[in-house]
Amino acid sequence: MTRRRDIEASGVAVTYCVFGLLRRALSFRAPLRLTPHRNAGGAELLDRACARGWRG
Repeated sequence: MTRRRDIEASGVAVTYCVFGLLRRALSFRAPLRLTPHRNAGGAELLDRACARGWRG
């Protein structure tokens, strides 16, 4: 979801995860979270996220 009125009408808590160079340009407070960079274990993390329905 990208439009504020759609998010508010959904009744679902939406959190945006940000990574990369944007971390220097933004202030992180709800609903914005910084996702740390991972150098290893990425495939396992992706599998867990997909199993929990977090990817999308």
